[in-house]
Amino acid sequence: MMKWCRWITGLIIMALLAACSGKPEVAPNFSESTENTETVLESTETIVPTASPASPTTVPPFCEDPQVMQVVDQFIQGVEAESGQKIGKTITESKGLNIRLEWWNTNVHFTKDEAVKLFEDDTSYDWGIADGSGAPVQGSFMDVVQAKLLDVVAGDYVIRCDTLDFGVASGPSAGLVEWPADIPAQHYIAIYRPAPADQELDWRTWVLGFEYVEGVPYISYLVQYHWEI
Repeated sequence: MMKWCRWITGLIIMALLAACSGKPEVAPNFSESTENTETVLESTETIVPTASPASPTTVPPFCEDPQVMQVVDQFIQGVEAESGQKIGKTITESKGLNIRLEWWNTNVHFTKDEAVKLFEDDTSYDWGIADGSGAPVQGSFMDVVQAKLLDVVAGDYVIRCDTLDFGVASGPSAGLVEWPADIPAQHYIAIYRPAPADQELDWRTWVLGFEYVEGVPYISYLVQYHWEI
C-alpha cells in the first residue's frame, strides 16, 4: 500500500514538473483588446477633420453664396476709395491677383503685398498688346488700369454671375466675348456698365474670377471686356 501511494505521488510530482517546464497557455484578454481598439478609434475621430460651415463641401452654389457678394462689395469699395488695403483683403497670399487688360492678353501678376500698393506704385508693367493697333501697352496700374476700373464701378453698372451674354453682361463687339479657357478660376462675377443709349459701343465690363480657399471665396483674376475692333 505504501509503495502504491509513493508511486502515485511520484506521478503527480512528474506531471507538475512537466507542466512547469512548458510555456503556459494564456487566454486572450478580450476586454484589453477592446479597450485598445476603442482608443484607436477615439484617436482617429480626433484627427479626422469634420465639415465646417466654411468648408467647400457645405458652401452654397457659387452664384448663391453670400460670401461672394461681400468680397465683390469689398473690391468695389477698394477701387472707389483707391484703397489697396481693401483690395488686399479680397485676395490670398498664395494666389495673389492676376490682371488682364484684354481677356486674350497676358496676365500681369501681383502678389498680395504688391496689390496692397497698387494705388501708389508707379512701377511700369507690360500689359500685352492693344486691341486694333497691336502696339505694346506699358505703364503702371494707375496709368493703364485704374481709370478703366473707375469707369465701371463709378457708373451705372449691373452685376451678373457666371455669364458674359450679350445684353446681359456685355455689349456689341467685333471680337469674341468669352471667359478665357486657360484661367483656373471657373466661376466669376461680371461688373457690367452698359453703353449710353446714343453710344452703343461704349460699354465696359470687368470680370472678377474667383477661387475658393478652405471654403472662402477670393478673387484671383481681374479681366476687362469692351468693344473690340
